[in-house]
Amino acid sequence: METVNGAMLLGSMVLTIIATFFTFRYVMRHPKGGAGFLLRSGIAILLYAITSVLPVVIVILTLPPGGRSEIEALWITLGILAWIMLSALWLARMAPHLGDVTIPGWIARRWSLPDAILIGALLLAVVGLIF
Repeated sequence: METVNGAMLLGSMVLTIIATFFTFRYVMRHPKGGAGFLLRSGIAILLYAITSVLPVVIVILTLPPGGRSEIEALWITLGILAWIMLSALWLARMAPHLGDVTIPGWIARRWSLPDAILIGALLLAVVGLIF
């Protein structure tokens, strides 16, 4: 079983490296691409990574010695997923685009229905943890 997991991990890493290479090559050859585009994209992805990892780190650091109950784990999972999806939504809005990619209107509009749903889920998770 460990061999299968190791092979899957290695395969994922190889595919990621190949995809990164071809994406980099495409961006560098695109008229709107170049080093500035890569820098802005890198900053956007770094901010997304930080905002995605932050709630998980907070949960791990605040774990009580005996662990949490199942219902608390459910609320925490809901909160983390809502936070990560909200971060991904904002990444899609804020990251630079090459122009040949169009974002659907329901994603491009700030403070729209998806935002309200995800913020509502986040608030529900917080209220569920408190009570």
